[in-house]
This record gives sequence, structure tokens and C-alpha cells, in this order.
Amino acid sequence: MKRIAITLTALAIVGRAVALAAESPGTRIEIPPPTYHPLKHDVDLLDALDLTRPDLASVANQYLAHNPEAALAALAEHFRGRGRPLPPEVPAAQSPGQADAIVAGRIGVGGAFPPLTIKLPYDWEANPYHDAEAVVGLNRHGFLIPLVAAYRRSGDDRYLRAAVAYVGDWLRGSREAHYLQGEPIRIDARERPWMPRSFWLNAATRLREPWIDLFFAGRRAAALSDQTLLLLLRMIHNQADYVLATMLPGDNRTATAANALSAVGLLFPEFRRSVAWRDAANAALAKAAERQFAPDGVQIGMSPHYELVTLRSLAGPLLLEARNGITPDPEILAVIKHGLNYLVGVSDPARNLPVLKHSDRTPLPPLLQPLLALFPARQDFAFIASDGRKGAQPAYRSIAFPYAGHAAFRSGWGADAIYLLFDAGPMGKLPHEDKLGIEMSGYGAPLIADPGRHSYNRAPIDMYLWSSKAHSVVLVDGDGQDRASCPKVTWKPTQPTGVTLRQDGDDETTSGRFTGPWKSGARVVHTRDIRFVRDRFFLVTDRLDPLDGRRHAYDGRFQFAEGDAEIDGTNVVFRSENGRAGLVIARLATPAATPIITIVKGSKKPIGGWIAPKYGSLVAAPSVRYATPREAGRAVFVTALVPFRGAAAPKVTLQIPPGGDAAHVIVRIEVNSLETKLMLPLSDGVGMTSTPQRGLASPCIP
Repeated sequence: MKRIAITLTALAIVGRAVALAAESPGTRIEIPPPTYHPLKHDVDLLDALDLTRPDLASVANQYLAHNPEAALAALAEHFRGRGRPLPPEVPAAQSPGQADAIVAGRIGVGGAFPPLTIKLPYDWEANPYHDAEAVVGLNRHGFLIPLVAAYRRSGDDRYLRAAVAYVGDWLRGSREAHYLQGEPIRIDARERPWMPRSFWLNAATRLREPWIDLFFAGRRAAALSDQTLLLLLRMIHNQADYVLATMLPGDNRTATAANALSAVGLLFPEFRRSVAWRDAANAALAKAAERQFAPDGVQIGMSPHYELVTLRSLAGPLLLEARNGITPDPEILAVIKHGLNYLVGVSDPARNLPVLKHSDRTPLPPLLQPLLALFPARQDFAFIASDGRKGAQPAYRSIAFPYAGHAAFRSGWGADAIYLLFDAGPMGKLPHEDKLGIEMSGYGAPLIADPGRHSYNRAPIDMYLWSSKAHSVVLVDGDGQDRASCPKVTWKPTQPTGVTLRQDGDDETTSGRFTGPWKSGARVVHTRDIRFVRDRFFLVTDRLDPLDGRRHAYDGRFQFAEGDAEIDGTNVVFRSENGRAGLVIARLATPAATPIITIVKGSKKPIGGWIAPKYGSLVAAPSVRYATPREAGRAVFVTALVPFRGAAAPKVTLQIPPGGDAAHVIVRIEVNSLETKLMLPLSDGVGMTSTPQRGLASPCIP
């Protein structure tokens, strides 16, 4: 532990030096080598082994005879012939075309970035997309996974030779690789902001899958020489020790690092350090399971993407242990189950995760499939993982998660179901100002979208996508929420939010509240009620209650998904890009006010009408704004969200009943000359009281 503490102190000093250098363009700083003790030569492997093990007797005999070359040859022979422990199961081969493209030098780096064209020798720090995530993605070596899968499927050595060639070039030419072998590096922090802060997570990601897969897939192949096998073995040891020495406590990244250490410790018991790796991994995984998740299964970062990363990191060791006859830890297994319950519950009809916070529009089935072995009795998990071909659909349709503050409405579990996700929970680690926001889909098309993240660069477009202006919420006096200014303890799901689902006849309802702060400085409480009417459409009621005695202007915003929108009288009609469905938005206000309706799509000045379904992507998508004049006292806005199939939009009207009964609204929907007329209650805060009270009027309530 003393050595780890010294290393963490050194990392803090390095981080400060990098920050100072970034403030001074052109400044180059030297990063000292890590303070762990890397194995610099193959012969150093012999000192790292537990030579008391019976299965290493031939290695020990040659070592004691002072014959290191023969000892190394015996070590290579040992790993080529060893049976157990069993390595992880390699995923089924992906498209052969993907592996062939990688062999030809066209390598994807994740997100929406186009594939890189790589010719060896390659500059592994090249940043043609001006985004550190692309460079980091390449250096995590995910491209090895399809190569190994293709080799296992076909036995064609060219896939293995290509993988070895890329790794060899990286080891020779990458400053990160030299750093991991104990050499200092010099960097320009402004040009290389990810160095060396990403190195420990890069190493963990390489270890857990690509490098272990390559080692075990190629260990018996003639195309993998003893020299290459021993080099891989030495660098696996070095990276494991580096991850252990630099692993930071905290979030999903710690779980990723622990996942890697657990795997290396289990699969390479020949190393004396394997026990330390596994002990540290087990402690970190237990702490992650205890501290990273709320009781309803949501991860404290509040991002479905990072929740999935954390769950896979927790599940990886359990799957590998089960493959080797070790009983999984029941407490960690229970946490994974609750986390998967949450992800299944909030997934949309296309089986995608919602794009909340820093997430992508990610398909859940391929990520859930490997975890089914841990939960053979969960037929609902099998149903989602197989996209409905196996198992049984969940017993519920709509569901609420009280700690997350999320309510997912759905008309069913088919691909054409109507779905809405309501987010009335804490902000989470990543600052999206989106409380009371919604995502919606129906009839096989995304309709209302969360804007996503685009990148971590904090460019103007990124800051826009993270702001209230890009989300389907209400702005006060032209500006949005400011939860980022609240104490960080309020960002986490530490207590129930009060978000519940209630049945009201044939309808389902929920409610949430935002008490501030607002960037405009206003003291206004916003309550949003959602009513799912007859499994057909949604009625959204927004109440804005000023506490400061001032007049305020309120802008209602809805961010559509890919497609086009138009103003049709007092309504807005959206049609999806895939042509399968659309959405009519009808809206009224009390006191009665005629809003100014504007639609923007792909605007650069000012920025507006953009979404990022995947990291690095930027898609023009219409955003509608309902601007109203300043009003004193309570303002109420009622919005009908009516999805429709195909291109023909229904006629939708809203009105207050004759006589001014503001407690109800009449909704008329006309399709093919057939009219449906409903009088619906405007419940004053379902599950909570929306009239401001002293305790609820304070800002920064999660």
C-alpha cells in the first residue's frame, strides 16, 4: 500500500504539471517513469514467477541451473500446453469484412468517427479528428477483438499475424508503451492532453479483453513465436502492475481496472503478484458494488452508458470465475441483477438504452447476452437479449425507479410500442441540465430525443447539448437550469425522489418537480405531470409557480429526433426520418396566452436543433420553442403529445371546458373523420403537492 500511495502522490504532481503546461502553449514537460518496477527484459519474467509451483518445475530447474534461455523456452512451452485456468470465452466472430478491413489497415476507433487508415509504422498519437477520445480508443486496442474472433473462426493465420504486427508497432512506436516499460516521456500537454492521465484506464481496457484474447488465441499457433509470446506475457505483467499502482478510487473506471486485475490474477497464477492483483480487484469490486448503485439499481453517475460499463466490469470476474468452477459472489451478483433490472426497465421499444446524460443510443441485447449465464432463470433478460425471440416479456409494462427519479411508460414490449421516459431525478456526475426532460418513441421511430453528449471537448456545441436549451424542458426568462452550481452531494441518487407511477382508471400518471436554481436567478418552482392516456398519447402539464413576486417569461421546448417538423396552425407536426411515424404537439396555456412558435434545425448561430445519438456524431434535428410573454403568478401549460403511424397526422385540439373549468382539459383527436373526445383531469401534482411549500421551495433538491 505504501508503494501505491507514493505512486498516487506522483500522479497528482504529474497532473498539476500537465495542467500548468496546458496553460502555456508550446511548453514541453517530462513525465517521469511510473514508480512501479516493470519487467524490462524477458529474462526478468523468471524472477516474477512463483517457481515453487509444481507445474513450473521444468522452468525452475533450468533457472537454478543458470540457463535462462532454456528456462524461458520452458516457460513458453508451459503456456502453450497449459489447460487451466480457462480463459474467457471469445465472442462469436463478427462480420468477416470487419476483420478483413482491419487487416487492410482500416480501423474503427469507436463513436461516430470514420475508420482510420493505418500504415505501419504508425504514429499512435495522431489525432486527425481533433478529439482525444479517438486517440484513446485506438490505443485501447479494441480492434484486436474482431481479429482474434476471425482467427478462431477460420484458423487463418493472417488475422493473427496482423494482430501481432499492430501490437509490435505500438510497442516500438508508442510513447505510452515506452512509459509502461519504465521510460520517461516528454509531452506538450496542450497537444496531448490525455497523456498520461488515460494510461491506467487504457492499460486496464487492453488487459481485460484484447490482449488476453490475443495471448490465449495465439499461444499454440506457429505464427506466434516464443519471443512474441514472452513479450506479450511480460507486457501483461507490466500493465497489471501499472494498473494496480495507479488505480484511482471512485467510479466506473475503478471497476474497469478491477475487472482487468481480477482476470490477470486468475489467469496467470504463475506470477507471484497474481495474489495481490486479485486481492486488490476483489476489494475494489466489492466497494464498487456497495457504493456505485442506488437500491433501485441505478448507477450513481445517472448515465445508462456508464452504468452498463460498470455492470460489465462487475460481471466480468464472475463470468470468468464461474467458467473456472468458482462460485460467484452473491452480493455482487445481486447488485448486477438490480442494475440490469433498471436498464431493461428504461430501455426503449427498439431495445436501445436511453441517451440520458453522457450516453449513446446503444442497443442493449448484444451487451446483455453475455450476462445471461449469470441469470439462467430470468426469462425477461432472455427476452430482451434475444429481441423477443426467446424467454418471456417482463411482467410489467410501465415502471418507476424512485432513486433514479425515472419513470418509463410503454404500451407494450413490441417494436411498435408507444414509449416515454421521464427524468425527474438527480443530475448525476455529468452535468446535463435536464430535470423533468423526456424521451419518446412510437410505432417504430424515435420521436423526442435526448440530445446526447457529442464529445468531452467542452466546445460550444458540447455545452449547448448539455444545457437545458437542448432538452425538452421549460426555460425561465430565457435561460435554463443550473444544477451544476449545487453541492455535488445533490447530484447522486442517495434518497427516493418521490417519483412513482399511479393508476387512474385506464391511465398511468407520474410527476416531478424542479425547485431551482435557474441560471436566470429566478425563484420559480416547476412541476411537471405526465399522464399516459389509454396507451395512446401523453398529456404533459407544466405548472410554474414564482416565489419571488416577479413576472416571468416561460419557454417550453421539445427536441425532436431525426426527421422534420412544421407548424400546422397552432400545432406542431413532426415526421420521423424513417417515415414510420410522427408526432403531433398541441398546446394551451392558462392564463390564456398566444405563444410564439419557432422551429430550428441545424442552426450554428445561434446554436440550436442538434442531437448526438453517438459519441462524435452531430445530427441536425428540429427543435420547437413555445415562447410566452411575461406573466405574474402561476402559469400552467398543457401539452398533448400524440404519436401517429405513417405520414398522415391526426387533427388534435385542446380546450378548457366551457365555463372555464381549469381543472380539466378536453382533448379531441380526429383520425380518418373518426373523432375521439376525452375530458381529462389536470391533477395538481400526482404523487406530490405542486403548490410550493416552504421545505420544497429550496433550490438544489435532488
